[in-house]
Amino acid sequence: MGCIEGRADTEEQLRTAEVELGFKDIPVDLINTTMRKYSYKSKINQAQLERINYQLKLSITPPNLYVQAFLNSLRKPDGTFSLREFLVLGILLGKGLPEEKASIMYQIFDEMLDDSIERNRLTGEVFKTMSKISIEITPHLIRHNNEYIVKLFEKQSVTIKSIIDRFPENLIVCSEKDFIKHICFIENGNLLTTSGWRAYSLTLP
Repeated sequence: MGCIEGRADTEEQLRTAEVELGFKDIPVDLINTTMRKYSYKSKINQAQLERINYQLKLSITPPNLYVQAFLNSLRKPDGTFSLREFLVLGILLGKGLPEEKASIMYQIFDEMLDDSIERNRLTGEVFKTMSKISIEITPHLIRHNNEYIVKLFEKQSVTIKSIIDRFPENLIVCSEKDFIKHICFIENGNLLTTSGWRAYSLTLP
């Protein structure tokens, strides 16, 4: 019983910390256009991050201790941030219907705009990045070295496999329409939120 309560407490703390970043009430299309505007060559530098923070009225900078740890977990060796990872973060935490979120999520990875993402890229890039943000990155917002987060971390591979197995086996190349249809069917679209992704992970053996 104590273990279950501990997980619930940790998840509640994590959801609260995610909300405090400020994305919750911002439409995902605005998040998408703003981040793309203040980026360069698929990267976001510190000055651009501060501009994004100001334009969207976020609470990312100046950071407290935990937000700093969160940002450091996203920061690349050259000091910049991946536009793709920040977009995925914003879409998962932002405001929007599952269909809206799914559409933008697909477009983040369909860089050539050819309405085509191979099945292995769904697992190796799309779902892997969604999992990374939900399980590896945002837990830095709280004290996360505990059984709950470790359990989620261990379930990343099985979670991704479970999700791709819900897509038709003959769907080798996925269009945006197909992606929206299938990802929104699973858990009623809740996989397009960090908390929904974590909740789904915990249902798996």
